[in-house]
Amino acid sequence: MGVDDDLSTNTTYRDLLNQLDNHVYMVDISQANSDEGYDLSGYVFEFFTLDVSDQLQVNPLFDTTIQQTLGLDDCSAIATMDASLSQFETLFSFQSDSSDVTDLSSADIKFGVDISALNCFSNLVFSGSTIREGQINSYYDTQTLQYDYVRNIAKQITGGLSAADIFSNEEEMRSEIEDMDISLQDTLNYKINLVYEDTSNNGYLTTISMEDSEYEDIYKASQALYTINLNSGDSSTNYARTTGLFEDISSTAAETQTDSSNCGIITVPLRFHAGDIIAIRLVYKQADDTGGLSSNLSLNTITPRSYKLLIRLTE
Repeated sequence: MGVDDDLSTNTTYRDLLNQLDNHVYMVDISQANSDEGYDLSGYVFEFFTLDVSDQLQVNPLFDTTIQQTLGLDDCSAIATMDASLSQFETLFSFQSDSSDVTDLSSADIKFGVDISALNCFSNLVFSGSTIREGQINSYYDTQTLQYDYVRNIAKQITGGLSAADIFSNEEEMRSEIEDMDISLQDTLNYKINLVYEDTSNNGYLTTISMEDSEYEDIYKASQALYTINLNSGDSSTNYARTTGLFEDISSTAAETQTDSSNCGIITVPLRFHAGDIIAIRLVYKQADDTGGLSSNLSLNTITPRSYKLLIRLTE
């Protein structure tokens, strides 16, 4: 039985709206739910909940006063974007002092975050990601995150109208979401740096010791990537994962070998591959949850809107 048999497969974006039982799984949405030729098929590694509450300071303005009514409950949405494989390829690495790397339960196999990927989230334009499921209004051709979020504000304030044309500062609101990309990049890179510092200070972790780590999901994602790469040799489409892993082990061992019979502990890059998907969760909130409207209309509290962002790695 191959490693793929142990992973669940989701075939629609709707499957991903709710919390899943596992943070590593497969998607195959190319046939079941194609969208403008966007093929999303591969391994998904979920980590990070990024809450950007109190970051959006711009309240909507209206050309004329609109009577506020209760809005619909906020719903989650699925968004996708592509990123360069080179930014994330060596996010993880593992250490071993054993020649038997196939024994995953062995204490010889330890996992951690590599220094080479500390800025892996830089230059990613989250605001330009495409909403694939849970769009506020699917009528419009433009379905990027910044447009969707502003339509969400309009819908919540009016109780149904999801066109942002009612705002006189629609462009300013979208610009603030775009400007937030930099702070999101910094926050995500900071979180990666925290895990790297944990690896540096506490050492690489085994499958047992990672259970007690504050960053258990990250370490377990690296373990899952290792398992997938190690067990893909019998797949005609994924065999390069296994051959690449063995090549990295061989070259690293050769570089660290001290004599003809001893190479000691080796630190081997653990590589993502094209088509792999990193999933993060972004939550956008208004700093003023009334939208800047009069307090006697405050029944219309603007609730947060969350996005599961699927970042497909491409060459």
